Amino acid sequence: MSRALKAELVYFLPWLLGGLGIAAFVVVLLSVLVRLLEEGDGPPMFVVTMFPFIAGMVVAFVSQGYRAEERRARMLLAGPLTPRQLAGVTVLLPACFIALGALAAVPMLALATLITGKFQPSDLRMVAGFAGQFVGALTRLGPGTKSCTT
Repeated sequence: MSRALKAELVYFLPWLLGGLGIAAFVVVLLSVLVRLLEEGDGPPMFVVTMFPFIAGMVVAFVSQGYRAEERRARMLLAGPLTPRQLAGVTVLLPACFIALGALAAVPMLALATLITGKFQPSDLRMVAGFAGQFVGALTRLGPGTKSCTT
């Protein structure tokens, strides 16, 4: 199962790197613009850390879409995987992308702090709540669900 999860992570790595690259660009641009154009100290930490989480969530949704479109389950079941292990990979993959987005939020936060010169540790609770909502949304809207009202 760990090999299948690793194969799926490697397969979607270009999507994740692209999303995190866009997130880093937006964080740097936002930090510089707010620092130069406003009299404030820069964007709030919540705004800076939101973008890597969003990148991880978008890649998680993309991976669920490609799973159905490319029939990746059939490809993975052609190996030594059981359907139960494939189900485990399907459930763990979005959580892994959110976790990778959370790990990428740390250097982006450091980069924004370097640009703006300000760090607010009081906002960490809000960031953790935001990440929890994303994980909850991914578990609610897992593969096979049609809408968020079902």
